[in-house]
Amino acid sequence: MTTPSVLPVKIVVGSAPEWLVTRYRVDCIYSGTEENLPCGSGEFGAGGGISEGFVTRLGTSFPDHVHATIIVDFQPDTGLKGLVKSFSIPIEETGGNLFFEPNQAIQRTNLIFDLHPGPSRRDYLIIRWNHSVDGELITAGQKTLVSADLESSPTQFEIAFIPDPIHTTGMRLEIDGTLRSRPLVPFDQYFELSEKAILLRAERDREARAFRLVAS
Repeated sequence: MTTPSVLPVKIVVGSAPEWLVTRYRVDCIYSGTEENLPCGSGEFGAGGGISEGFVTRLGTSFPDHVHATIIVDFQPDTGLKGLVKSFSIPIEETGGNLFFEPNQAIQRTNLIFDLHPGPSRRDYLIIRWNHSVDGELITAGQKTLVSADLESSPTQFEIAFIPDPIHTTGMRLEIDGTLRSRPLVPFDQYFELSEKAILLRAERDREARAFRLVAS
């Protein structure tokens, strides 16, 4: 049996929603006798793709591993900073393989708005959120929902956040806007990241003569 002089290296990046990811960038290298050598690269959209390369025999053996870097750029509306992940991929008898998808590193919180009475034609909600650690801001985002977005009942909006490598424990949520053409009582509340879904109901605040959102 002929001993191979090269082995394949395959890196697969999985598909992601277009509202979340704009671009993947994949680069793979390994240590040669005098310098780092490429073993695959690629740039892909939200649909993902496959980067294919190879490693060559160094003297009597192949390298033990290769180094892969994956960069993920997110849509501006998500408020997410770009993600850079590094991997050490072992080289086995059949080569090296890696599968990556951003779901491995993303925390999602689904906001569900139950608005009764329904919104007026010019009503809107401004949703702001931030994640911090010991008072240091890690990431923040903002989204405006206009009356057309609020017509369905209930209305849902998903906040995506990357807690890795920062061990964030919670999220501060602020909401302003109008309902039935009256300013909402400002909403400001802290939630643990363990909350996967937050239901927000509209209630009348007779003292303020307006509506407020109550989380449950």
